[in-house]
Amino acid sequence: MTDLAANAFASTPARGRSLWDDARRRLMRNPAAVVGMAALALFTVLGIVGLLNYAYPGLFGLHPVDMLFRDKVNLAPSLAAGHLLGTDTEGRDLLARILFGLGISMAVGFVATTVSLVIGVVWGATAGYVGGGVDSFMMRIVDVLYSIPFIFFVILLMVVFGSNIWLIFIAIGAVEWLTMSRIVRGQTISLRQKEFVEAAKAGGASGAAIIFRHIVPNLMGPVVVFATLNVARVILLESFLSFLGLGVQEPLTSLGKLIADGSNNMDTAPWMIVWPAVMMFATLICFNFVGDGLRDALDPKER
Repeated sequence: MTDLAANAFASTPARGRSLWDDARRRLMRNPAAVVGMAALALFTVLGIVGLLNYAYPGLFGLHPVDMLFRDKVNLAPSLAAGHLLGTDTEGRDLLARILFGLGISMAVGFVATTVSLVIGVVWGATAGYVGGGVDSFMMRIVDVLYSIPFIFFVILLMVVFGSNIWLIFIAIGAVEWLTMSRIVRGQTISLRQKEFVEAAKAGGASGAAIIFRHIVPNLMGPVVVFATLNVARVILLESFLSFLGLGVQEPLTSLGKLIADGSNNMDTAPWMIVWPAVMMFATLICFNFVGDGLRDALDPKER
């Protein structure tokens, strides 16, 4: 009976795990990354609530983002008064504005990173795979764009097109794809000589098919890590622009703009800068936790 059971067990094929399955298991064993992902999920929900509260005031029982309470200007945090985090210099509820600002900041981070991801992956993979003069020409364009100061580029765009949130997406996305393209190009150069690429060529696959079906899926590990860390970088860039008055403009707001407004009232209303700064810090540190966890999970040395 024991022999039969042993033979039956031996005849059952072992279920293999892919590299992505192994990476997921390592990621879930990283406490900081797990906490970061959970917190980011919560922040994303809160940001969506803030955006919906702006579009549909009072939908979640929050004060409207732009409602003015003239008798409660610079009110300190007070649950009894109905303003959990206080009000600003215009009498607007700070909780509603922080949630809305969180939604705008995360939207800027995700959209600009997606734009940079698409452009950078296509540009870098094409340059790395084709090589030769095409690669040299495409990367010289990247070098030229790198030489343009970011702030000068943003100011130029705003002078020509005016200030709006879509311009922020374009300005940040137009700069962040440069680093992405260099990372992807380097990975593509190391992959284009691999056996599976040579097999695809021998099978008659076109250059575009080889790039997007064979090369890009095999370089997604470093790209995912960079994209995760880049969201935090984009949020920080937008906050920097808003702090200088070049970012999100009224009636919209962001965490950076709330911090800028709070910095002007630190003596009389310190809560105006403390709560947005805490939210900004928590968001950025969670993105870094997740990015570090992904980097460790996808590290080939750990496989």
